[in-house]
Amino acid sequence: MFSIAEEPGGKIFFATGRCGEGGCHGYVARLNADGSLGTSYRKVLTGVVFAMAALADGSLLVGGSFTTISDLPRIGIARLYGNQPP
Repeated sequence: MFSIAEEPGGKIFFATGRCGEGGCHGYVARLNADGSLGTSYRKVLTGVVFAMAALADGSLLVGGSFTTISDLPRIGIARLYGNQPP
């Protein structure tokens, strides 16, 4: 796991990933307050997230070494809005 951030209500965002021969691939997902995996929130990245912050409006600011999030070009920094495109 590379980074975690808590949002109001006790839900927790986390970023993880792996690097191999095909490059680095990361994921941002959310745990519910009861610890179960939130199935409605998942972002796939080409690269990895090293830092993130949950913002008051419910969005998530992420920074790291990535070039795309959910197949959209986002280089190094992005603001994520739930299930909407970054």
